[in-house]
Amino acid sequence: MNIVESVTTCLTKYFVFKGVASRSEFWWFSLFVMILISAGITLDDNWDNFFSDDYWDNVLSDDETLYYQQSFWDNIFIVITAIPWITVTCRRLHDVGRSGWWQLLAFTIIGYIPLIYWYCKEGESTKKETYKKTNNPSPEDLKKWSELRDSGVITEEEFQKKKKEFI
Repeated sequence: MNIVESVTTCLTKYFVFKGVASRSEFWWFSLFVMILISAGITLDDNWDNFFSDDYWDNVLSDDETLYYQQSFWDNIFIVITAIPWITVTCRRLHDVGRSGWWQLLAFTIIGYIPLIYWYCKEGESTKKETYKKTNNPSPEDLKKWSELRDSGVITEEEFQKKKKEFI
C-alpha cells in the first residue's frame, strides 16, 4: 500500500472502528498527518514561535485569541485528521490482537512504549497475506504429488487430501 491508497482508505473509513489496518496503511497515514501538520505550522509561519518558550506561554495563558491567531492552519489540519487518526490506530491495534481502547495508553508517557511496539508488530492480516503468497501451490506441485501417488509413495487418499488443500 502506498501513501495515496493509505490516505484514501483512512479518509473513506472516517468513522470505521471495526476491521484491521496493515502496518503500511497505519504508517503511511501517520506520515501524511505529520506532513499536513508541518504544512499548517509553515502556513502559519509559526516555526520560530513553535520552539520558543514564549509560544508555550501563550498556549497556556488565558489569552486564547493569541494562540488561535498564531496557529490557525495547524489546528484546522489537526481537527480534520483527528478522527481518522483515532480510527486507523484502533484498526491497527485490532490487527495485532488488541482492543482499540489500548490507544488510551498514549495519555501516559510510559504507555508509548507498548503502543509503538504494537504499531510496528506484524499483524494477522500481514501474516495471512504472506501465507497466501508463500503457500500458493503451483501446478507443478500438484504434478509432483501426482507422481508420488503413481509411484506408490503416498496413497490415493493422501493425494486427494493434498489436492483439496491446493484447490
